Amino acid sequence: MNKYLFSIIPFFILCNLLVAQSGHLIINEVFYDPDTLTGDTNGDGVYSQQDDEFIEIYNASGKNLNVSGYKIYNDENWDLKVPNHIIPTGTILPPKGVLVVFGGGNPNGDFGGAIVQTASFGELDIKGTSDFIQVTDTGSSLIAALNLGQFSTSPNVSYTRNPDGKGNFQLHTDSTTSSFSPGLKIDNTAFNTEYKKKPVFTNDAVVLGLLMAILGLIFWAQASNIPFFKKVYSFVPPLLFCYILPALLTSFGLVDPEESKLYHVASRYFLPASLILLTLSIDLKEVFKLGPKALIMFLTGTFGVIIGGPIAILVTSWIAPDIVGGQGPEAIWRGMSTIAGSWIGGGANQASMYEIFKPTDGIYSTMIIIDVVVAELWMFFLLLGVGQADRIDRFFKADSTAVENLKQKMETFSKKITRVPTLNDLFVILGLALAFTGLAHLIADWIAPLIETHAPFLKKFSLTSSFFWLIILSTTFGLILSFTKARSYEGAGASRMGSVFIYFLVATIGMKMDFAEILHYWELVLVGIGWMIIHIVLLVVVAKVIRAPYFFLAVGSKANIGGAASAPVVAAAFHPSLAPVGVLLAVLGYALGTYGAWLCALLMAGVAPG
Repeated sequence: MNKYLFSIIPFFILCNLLVAQSGHLIINEVFYDPDTLTGDTNGDGVYSQQDDEFIEIYNASGKNLNVSGYKIYNDENWDLKVPNHIIPTGTILPPKGVLVVFGGGNPNGDFGGAIVQTASFGELDIKGTSDFIQVTDTGSSLIAALNLGQFSTSPNVSYTRNPDGKGNFQLHTDSTTSSFSPGLKIDNTAFNTEYKKKPVFTNDAVVLGLLMAILGLIFWAQASNIPFFKKVYSFVPPLLFCYILPALLTSFGLVDPEESKLYHVASRYFLPASLILLTLSIDLKEVFKLGPKALIMFLTGTFGVIIGGPIAILVTSWIAPDIVGGQGPEAIWRGMSTIAGSWIGGGANQASMYEIFKPTDGIYSTMIIIDVVVAELWMFFLLLGVGQADRIDRFFKADSTAVENLKQKMETFSKKITRVPTLNDLFVILGLALAFTGLAHLIADWIAPLIETHAPFLKKFSLTSSFFWLIILSTTFGLILSFTKARSYEGAGASRMGSVFIYFLVATIGMKMDFAEILHYWELVLVGIGWMIIHIVLLVVVAKVIRAPYFFLAVGSKANIGGAASAPVVAAAFHPSLAPVGVLLAVLGYALGTYGAWLCALLMAGVAPG
């Protein structure tokens, strides 16, 4: 299985259609302290502290959003469950457009073509730094939020994002002479005039062909003997190409990911099918036969990721809380939950965390880069350590004879299960994957609303999400099948078929990437490195205590951090016959990834500032 398969999966999550509205609705500008002389923000010719307050909400998506019935609360009214404003029926927010809600008065002006409204109940009543603005949808689910505690008490100017729609908040006068710009960008130009033109290709059949052509080219180049490609792939993982190249299709206006249905198909059908096929190959008996030290190091790596994220957030919050803060879909811990999914299990688990916790696409784009950069940096040092394995084993006082025994065991295992797949094999593999995917959908669509009706308090644990149950059930079905004769289809390529599904999912996610977001969250790369250091330190300490060989440390770590994509590579660096050891441990990680990442996310949410 290709090394980067599981780190790549992370990407599909990016396009989650269920989060299309919540992840794309952003509080872009807020003004809670209008100046008595120049604070007539609504243009009605009358200054009013109450009427001239405003909130500007931006639609960052590429499609119309029906925000009818959405509610805006200040902190006091949230406690009372009485909204300050209910968005009127028929309010359709255009792509890249804004809605401006004033406290009152009679707004007069163009406001850049924005939708302009006044508070339904006479005032927004924003109480400066003591307030907390929240926007909910018609089902009372939190869509966007902004904690004003990070701002000054009486700035007499608005706070706005820079760049608009994606950047961090700053005083409006930090970048311009004007004190506010309701309905306009910070440079006083209109918003949705920049909205992209109709893409060149609108037919999903054509988009599918383009994506598959890109994937085919990537893997052809990887297997090529052309020196240029060999050199490129020695530095750049195929994973990045699978993600970046589809992004170019969007960047050059060739496709529109918001209009394409390919991600929905990939995430709802191919993702659970891949989980079944990848988990199908697990052999828990063989894993346990590897010896307790192998499993201890693997589980230590898992535990290091689970506690490393919360610790990294906690430490950073003491030094610079704004880096790991955020509210609603913009909360950094939500994005970091996707890294936990990737680092414990793999890309599919990462995608699952994206679907469950719903970070914004901007934050998720940044997390993907952090995931790849930090994980590959650690991979580099692990491979360097292979050449020093004997010296490291002496430091750990480890007995590496178990590794030599494993070499012989795994050579026999590989020869035993491998066979040339027949047409019958392929149909059985697809039948198992898609039949159990259908069953998972059937049960998930029944159990999620049942829990929401009878145990709504479980919503905070994501147990009312049908997608959560889809992923859990798919993984569970794969585990059950691993104890049956169906497991023998791994020898016919079950996991390779699952990998095909995953790579396609990654390509559909790649179409959504926004590289510009990285510039706004570069500090999080340092948080990711701190997280990885906790994982590493814990592994070294435990290896020293139990005298585990470096082989178990390296493979146990990469079975978590890189999954079945990276662990076999590290294992094979010790000896080619040991590659299946990495696969066995990595598939176990894949099975635990959703559970562990979910727990890690809850812990991070608990310690995150705000």
